[in-house]
Amino acid sequence: MIRNDAAPLRRCGRYAILLLLAAVGARADGLDPLTSALSKTQPLVDLRLRWETLTQAGFARDAQTLLLRSRLGFRTGALFDTTLLAEASLLSPLVDDYNSGLNGRTEYPSISDPENYELHRLQLQNTSLPDTDLLLGRQRVALDDQRFVGASNWRMNQNSLDSARIVNSSIPGLTMDLIWFDRFHRRTSEASSKLGPLTGDSYLANLRYDTPWGRLTAFDYLLSFNETPTQSSQTAGARLVGERAVGAVDLAYTASWAAQEDYANNPVRYREDYTYVQLKGTVRGYSLSLGTERLGGNGTIGLSTPMASFHSWDGWAGVFTTTPVNGLLNKYLALGYSTKAAGPLPAFLTAVTYYDFHSARLDLHYGSEVDLQLQASWQRLSALLELADYASADAPTTRSTRSFFLEVDYILPDKR
Repeated sequence: MIRNDAAPLRRCGRYAILLLLAAVGARADGLDPLTSALSKTQPLVDLRLRWETLTQAGFARDAQTLLLRSRLGFRTGALFDTTLLAEASLLSPLVDDYNSGLNGRTEYPSISDPENYELHRLQLQNTSLPDTDLLLGRQRVALDDQRFVGASNWRMNQNSLDSARIVNSSIPGLTMDLIWFDRFHRRTSEASSKLGPLTGDSYLANLRYDTPWGRLTAFDYLLSFNETPTQSSQTAGARLVGERAVGAVDLAYTASWAAQEDYANNPVRYREDYTYVQLKGTVRGYSLSLGTERLGGNGTIGLSTPMASFHSWDGWAGVFTTTPVNGLLNKYLALGYSTKAAGPLPAFLTAVTYYDFHSARLDLHYGSEVDLQLQASWQRLSALLELADYASADAPTTRSTRSFFLEVDYILPDKR
């Protein structure tokens, strides 16, 4: 089902037209600047072809898809320090033996990539102020590790925001990133009349400072959603990411902590914590990672992450895209090997990860998962093979799930 709601598009169009006219009005002394901006326009091309299969306990039939996603657009050159970016996203199922959540094929397990055709981005970027980027319109936003605010790049449809954003780096070592948005386009928003955008005044503040020990980030995210008030929350926390050479080993470390509580129109009163720690050692392309992540839950509601990029977290089978009410405690071990491109040889990466999942409260054992990955990239082409195998334990809310992905991507560079 394709949703044709022109109101958000008209709103973004007005944003772009008003700012572009303001820029032109600032200097109407000829067409040379406009001609120069148009001549420097660059195409944006992002093509992805993916074969995916899904086997899940409780379903007699396996889901399988062959999906083609085309993201096509352009970015103009600068006209009085202002550029315009426009991009459409087109998702076409070539094989559709799956439950997209909207196509009614409930005999199959769910793969949440519904057929969709949308205006994905329409934004203006102005750099006239020193060390400052001003962005207005519909845009993708990915902050830090995308645990709380991400673009959800793994799934074929992505998140975007109708927003105003200021990024300032005028103080040496410090980057201030401030965002207001009133419409959150979830991955299925434009394809559904029922699962449309989430609206409400929301604010994101992210401050990043470079220290001798790594990048220290402080953040405060205030989300207010009219359609899903139980997901309205305030999440404040800090994060440190750094690396050190210890003999022949490159040691990378990450530590995050956050506290979340109800906000705005949320009818449920709660407060939960989030913690994440990872250590990664690399020697001559070989790597070993150890990590643990805890998302709190009080038996009634779990820590909320509706804007996360989920595929990067808690296993590729996608079992835990919503935090269980008793929370989630995830411990994992990953082994990997990677090489960089050398002449005609492509860059190559292989990895295997083992996860063990428990509840953060009551010590329930949810299950375990093994993920395998092979990836190669050369110039603008990349190929990916992934296998995710989740085995459910004594938790009745999860099902054993096995996913297989085979993907090819072609991308023309996009700087933002």
